[in-house]
Amino acid sequence: MHHASLGLEFEFNRPQVQVQPSGIWRLQRTVTPQMREAVVAWLSDASADFELLRETFLLAVNYMDRYLSRTPVDEPDRLQLLGVACLLLAAKYEEVRPPAAQDLLDLTSGGFK
Repeated sequence: MHHASLGLEFEFNRPQVQVQPSGIWRLQRTVTPQMREAVVAWLSDASADFELLRETFLLAVNYMDRYLSRTPVDEPDRLQLLGVACLLLAAKYEEVRPPAAQDLLDLTSGGFK
């Protein structure tokens, strides 16, 4: 199913976010579109694990893209940490009971403490 007006394409019930601010790739030297796509997939999975609203997931991706369009991320391993921070902020805004920061960090395979 494709929703052109939203810029989303659904496959296996996972939204594939296609819209990205054009400024991201002019600014980023280390982060690639494939790396961003992997973090977006992780955000989708984490959102499903915590049964978060779709709006929470989309807001997290929006926050991440806006940050990436203004701030270079020179260490690729920090990209997932950025995703965690964006999902946490989005959940605090959208959800009645947002997940704890440590619970989100635990989903990163122990990469961050």
